Amino acid sequence: MTGSTGVPGAEYEVADDALSRQVGGETVIIDLATEEYFGLNAVGTLLWRGLEEGRPLAAVLDQVVERFEVDRDRAQADLTGLLAALVEAGLVRPRASAVP
Repeated sequence: MTGSTGVPGAEYEVADDALSRQVGGETVIIDLATEEYFGLNAVGTLLWRGLEEGRPLAAVLDQVVERFEVDRDRAQADLTGLLAALVEAGLVRPRASAVP
């Protein structure tokens, strides 16, 4: 899976300044550096939880396809877009070990 970060196949991790809590199947995130709040729906929550657990993005994609019975290409496009938005917001970054 490739995001707009320019790091093909890279794995990602949650930024140190991102604090999250699950509320009713969704996730609320605060960026401690900017004091901005973000909300993720059920699909976004699966991605966020996977990032917190250090799971490969391919495993998160498999889980989204299975749980939501969605087309794999559509799920990949949605996850890639969300990942790019999280990176742009500074909530997620490529793992240092994944950068060539």
